[in-house]
Amino acid sequence: MWYYCWPHSVYHLIRWFPKTNRLKIRIVVTIFTCALLAPQFFVLTREQSTRYCGQQLFDLLVASIVFTFCMIGFTFLFALMDPVPREVKLAFHVFGLASFVLGLIYTVQTATGEECRNNTPELYYLSLAFTIMAMVTAG
Repeated sequence: MWYYCWPHSVYHLIRWFPKTNRLKIRIVVTIFTCALLAPQFFVLTREQSTRYCGQQLFDLLVASIVFTFCMIGFTFLFALMDPVPREVKLAFHVFGLASFVLGLIYTVQTATGEECRNNTPELYYLSLAFTIMAMVTAG
Protein backbone atom coordinates (compact mmCIF):
# COMPACT_ATOMS: atom_id res chain seq x y z
CA MET A 1 0.00 0.00 0.00
CA TRP A 2 3.01 2.28 0.34
CA TYR A 3 3.16 2.42 -3.46
CA TYR A 4 -0.17 4.23 -3.27
CA CYS A 5 0.59 6.30 -0.18
CA TRP A 6 3.78 7.92 -1.49
CA PRO A 7 2.31 9.55 -4.65
CA HIS A 8 -0.79 10.56 -2.69
CA SER A 9 1.40 12.27 -0.08
CA VAL A 10 3.48 13.94 -2.78
CA TYR A 11 0.31 15.22 -4.44
CA HIS A 12 -0.70 17.02 -1.24
CA LEU A 13 2.85 18.12 -0.41
CA ILE A 14 3.30 19.82 -3.78
CA ARG A 15 0.02 21.70 -3.32
CA TRP A 16 1.36 23.36 -0.13
CA PHE A 17 3.78 25.40 -2.22
CA PRO A 18 2.73 28.33 -4.42
CA LYS A 19 2.34 27.45 -8.10
CA THR A 20 5.17 29.78 -9.02
CA ASN A 21 7.65 28.21 -6.56
CA ARG A 22 7.27 24.42 -6.96
CA LEU A 23 10.39 23.62 -8.98
CA LYS A 24 12.69 22.89 -6.03
CA ILE A 25 10.25 20.61 -4.23
CA ARG A 26 9.53 18.78 -7.50
CA ILE A 27 13.24 18.11 -8.00
CA VAL A 28 13.72 16.91 -4.42
CA VAL A 29 10.66 14.65 -4.57
CA THR A 30 11.69 13.19 -7.93
CA ILE A 31 15.21 12.40 -6.72
CA PHE A 32 13.96 10.83 -3.51
CA THR A 33 11.32 8.81 -5.35
CA CYS A 34 13.84 7.44 -7.84
CA ALA A 35 16.16 6.57 -4.95
CA LEU A 36 13.52 4.13 -3.71
CA LEU A 37 14.61 1.79 -6.51
CA ALA A 38 18.20 1.50 -5.24
CA PRO A 39 17.66 -1.05 -2.45
CA GLN A 40 15.43 -3.14 -4.68
CA PHE A 41 17.99 -3.31 -7.47
CA PHE A 42 20.74 -3.98 -4.92
CA VAL A 43 18.88 -7.03 -3.62
CA LEU A 44 17.93 -8.09 -7.15
CA THR A 45 21.57 -8.15 -8.28
CA ARG A 46 22.81 -10.09 -5.24
CA GLU A 47 23.75 -13.67 -6.06
CA GLN A 48 22.19 -14.90 -2.83
CA SER A 49 18.79 -13.60 -3.85
CA THR A 50 18.40 -16.23 -6.55
CA ARG A 51 18.88 -19.13 -4.13
CA TYR A 52 15.98 -21.40 -3.38
CA CYS A 53 13.45 -20.01 -0.96
CA GLY A 54 10.23 -21.80 -0.03
CA GLN A 55 8.20 -18.67 -0.69
CA GLN A 56 8.15 -16.69 -3.91
CA LEU A 57 9.96 -13.67 -2.45
CA PHE A 58 12.13 -13.18 -5.53
CA ASP A 59 9.04 -13.02 -7.75
CA LEU A 60 7.52 -10.52 -5.34
CA LEU A 61 10.67 -8.43 -5.58
CA VAL A 62 10.28 -8.25 -9.35
CA ALA A 63 6.61 -7.29 -8.92
CA SER A 64 7.69 -4.70 -6.38
CA ILE A 65 10.09 -3.15 -8.89
CA VAL A 66 7.29 -2.94 -11.46
CA PHE A 67 5.02 -1.29 -8.89
CA THR A 68 7.80 1.10 -7.94
CA PHE A 69 8.15 2.20 -11.57
CA CYS A 70 4.38 2.80 -11.69
CA MET A 71 4.66 4.71 -8.41
CA ILE A 72 7.41 6.87 -9.91
CA GLY A 73 5.17 7.58 -12.90
CA PHE A 74 2.22 8.62 -10.75
CA THR A 75 4.47 10.72 -8.51
CA PHE A 76 5.87 12.48 -11.55
CA LEU A 77 2.38 13.09 -12.96
CA PHE A 78 1.04 14.41 -9.66
CA ALA A 79 4.04 16.67 -9.23
CA LEU A 80 3.62 18.24 -12.69
CA MET A 81 -0.10 18.23 -13.46
CA ASP A 82 -2.40 20.82 -12.01
CA PRO A 83 -5.27 19.96 -12.14
CA VAL A 84 -4.96 16.19 -12.45
CA PRO A 85 -7.39 14.71 -15.03
CA ARG A 86 -10.14 12.42 -13.78
CA GLU A 87 -8.81 9.46 -15.82
CA VAL A 88 -5.41 9.69 -14.12
CA LYS A 89 -7.08 9.76 -10.71
CA LEU A 90 -9.19 6.73 -11.59
CA ALA A 91 -6.15 4.80 -12.82
CA PHE A 92 -4.32 5.80 -9.65
CA HIS A 93 -7.07 4.42 -7.43
CA VAL A 94 -7.09 1.14 -9.36
CA PHE A 95 -3.33 1.07 -8.84
CA GLY A 96 -3.97 1.63 -5.13
CA LEU A 97 -6.23 -1.42 -4.98
CA ALA A 98 -3.58 -3.52 -6.72
CA SER A 99 -1.00 -2.11 -4.32
CA PHE A 100 -3.15 -3.19 -1.38
CA VAL A 101 -3.40 -6.71 -2.78
CA LEU A 102 0.37 -6.84 -3.30
CA GLY A 103 0.84 -5.73 0.31
CA LEU A 104 -1.40 -8.56 1.50
CA ILE A 105 0.54 -11.07 -0.58
CA TYR A 106 3.81 -9.70 0.80
CA THR A 107 2.50 -10.05 4.33
CA VAL A 108 1.43 -13.67 3.87
CA GLN A 109 4.54 -14.74 1.97
CA THR A 110 6.93 -13.07 4.41
CA ALA A 111 5.11 -14.40 7.48
CA THR A 112 5.35 -17.97 6.16
CA GLY A 113 8.89 -17.59 4.82
CA GLU A 114 10.96 -18.00 7.98
CA GLU A 115 13.35 -20.43 6.26
CA CYS A 116 14.20 -17.73 3.73
CA ARG A 117 15.93 -15.75 6.48
CA ASN A 118 18.87 -18.17 6.33
CA ASN A 119 18.93 -18.84 2.58
CA THR A 120 18.35 -15.35 1.23
CA PRO A 121 18.80 -12.85 4.08
CA GLU A 122 18.77 -9.62 2.02
CA LEU A 123 15.66 -10.68 0.14
CA TYR A 124 13.91 -11.72 3.34
CA TYR A 125 14.67 -8.49 5.18
CA LEU A 126 13.63 -6.36 2.20
CA SER A 127 10.38 -8.32 2.08
CA LEU A 128 9.96 -7.79 5.80
CA ALA A 129 10.49 -4.05 5.36
CA PHE A 130 7.92 -3.94 2.54
CA THR A 131 5.50 -5.89 4.70
CA ILE A 132 5.89 -3.44 7.57
CA MET A 133 5.50 -0.45 5.23
CA ALA A 134 2.40 -2.02 3.65
CA MET A 135 0.81 -2.65 7.04
CA VAL A 136 1.61 0.83 8.35
CA THR A 137 0.30 2.62 5.26
CA ALA A 138 -2.79 0.41 5.04
CA GLY A 139 -3.60 1.32 8.64
